Amino acid sequence: MPIYEYQCLECKNIHEIWQKITEKPIMVCPDCGGPLHKLVSLSSFQLKGGGWYVDGYTNKPTHETEQEKIDTRQISRNQAQAENGVKAKSGAKKSPTPPVGA
Repeated sequence: MPIYEYQCLECKNIHEIWQKITEKPIMVCPDCGGPLHKLVSLSSFQLKGGGWYVDGYTNKPTHETEQEKIDTRQISRNQAQAENGVKAKSGAKKSPTPPVGA
């Protein structure tokens, strides 16, 4: 059941009252009998952890290791080079070829 806040216009006291959503707002201050005004307040409701909000509205992976980032970049480079007609380089380094006649 939600908690609603009301402030008395005469004594300025603020009251937190548990009410059903379908109940009518309280109009009379329980302390002095003056008129009450319903306040708009912040909700204490929070979404924590995974779920529809985190998983459904983000595009970034949540747990990507450094090696996965490197692999993803290398795949992207290789695809771009293949599209441009450049042969993709492997990660292994080749030893230099000796000059002819040496």
